[in-house]
Amino acid sequence: MKLLYCRSCKDCLKLLHQRVRFCSCGNSSGRYLVDGHDAETWGRYAEVIGVGDVPLLHALKSPDLDSPMFSLGPDLKAWIYPKGYEHITRHISKVEGSTT
Repeated sequence: MKLLYCRSCKDCLKLLHQRVRFCSCGNSSGRYLVDGHDAETWGRYAEVIGVGDVPLLHALKSPDLDSPMFSLGPDLKAWIYPKGYEHITRHISKVEGSTT
């Protein structure tokens, strides 16, 4: 799973297939491409965070989530895709349709 993070407004949202999503301030946007793996972003504040789909599903099934006592749930690994990563196309300018 890929998440769009805006360094300007600190908004974070899941990228969707073929549909551009915008952060709350409109400075960052992104989407998955047709292949369902690669993504593209617009805006100089846009970052892409990756979360493993299978580890996420396992974490969501953890019995720790049902514990009535206060504790942290299972750990989950996430990463930020670096600039120049071949499967993320980055556009510096904002996409048309931005809210600002």
